[in-house]
Amino acid sequence: MTANPEGRRRYEGIFRAIRRRSQMGLLLCLVATALLAGIWLFWIAPIVVEIMLDAGLPGWLIAALPTAAFLTFVLTIPNLAQLIVIRGDTAAAIEAVNALALSEGDRLKREVGKVPRLRNASQAMAWLAAHPDASARFQARLLAWAGESERARAEVAGMSAGTATEAFDVALLRGMVEFIATGKGDLQPARAELKRVPDADQDWARLALAFEEARLEVAAGREWAIPLAAARRSVAVPRAATLIGRFLSAWRLYLAVVIGGTLLSVIAALQY
Repeated sequence: MTANPEGRRRYEGIFRAIRRRSQMGLLLCLVATALLAGIWLFWIAPIVVEIMLDAGLPGWLIAALPTAAFLTFVLTIPNLAQLIVIRGDTAAAIEAVNALALSEGDRLKREVGKVPRLRNASQAMAWLAAHPDASARFQARLLAWAGESERARAEVAGMSAGTATEAFDVALLRGMVEFIATGKGDLQPARAELKRVPDADQDWARLALAFEEARLEVAAGREWAIPLAAARRSVAVPRAATLIGRFLSAWRLYLAVVIGGTLLSVIAALQY
């Protein structure tokens, strides 16, 4: 069987759409940060340093305070700007994708142990060849991503379900794989099975269904964020999946950079 390049493009379409939307917001944030950083370096910082010199403060302190302020500014402004720029349906959709990724990561760890880092189709196929006992669910997704749509169809055709959650998962996989293979996926069976999914799995199921609906919207040239945003607003997501949560989770890294950069500026000031 030969790979289906068109099928792989269908599979990756949603990821490209999300990446483009996120990069546009990030670009605006970086431009704003560069402008504000220029204002700080060439206008505000010289005034602050001059005031500190006039006050007779020691050289190490004159080096430390502006450096700490500047590093804090550069690290936080892009993230804060992103929270302002990325709003509405786009922000809700990205949070839905983040939450689904966290949930899927946990499921994959239970299914295959350590989740492999696969960068291309060749690596995916090599991993599958080395792990023939991997779950049918994971194999089907990897085959679809690698463009092996016919093999993916054969894999999901033989899948069975023992629970309501598994029945939903199988129906969703079949709809996704059929879309990858032919461009005509049917998610109605998955929507029907969603009603029987127990409450404990409802949030994941709604997000997973919304993601596949968004994949179809991308292919049809429509707004992909709408189904994901609707799902996000109907479920509870962990703080780590929210935009503000992801920003706050990195505070230790930001603090380390600020302290490290400030110490280097103090050492340089003491040397000279």
